[in-house]
Amino acid sequence: MIDKELRTQIIEDRLTKKRTVAQLTAEYGVSAASISRWTVEYLRKHDAHDLSDLATSTDQKLLKLREENEKLRAENEGLRIQYDTLQKLLMDIYNMNSSHVNLQSLPDATI
Repeated sequence: MIDKELRTQIIEDRLTKKRTVAQLTAEYGVSAASISRWTVEYLRKHDAHDLSDLATSTDQKLLKLREENEKLRAENEGLRIQYDTLQKLLMDIYNMNSSHVNLQSLPDATI
């Protein structure tokens, strides 16, 4: 487990010194995925919308994908709620219509 001070140092090296993930991985023995994740979390926490501050296009892509993923999750939830509401409405209409059907008034199905 990396302590908070070392993690902060890695993030600062990444952003202010423009060191690559490969350099930091070699120096600190931390995975590239962890460094990228920490960088993105830091930028999101500090509301860093200026993607030019990011050292590589990989971090830019990761941040954009995470933002898009959140947006799509919210849209999906909205669509699920609309679907559930429509399904309930259709069932209510179906039940209302079927309760008014007089089975004796239906024509014979004999051929």
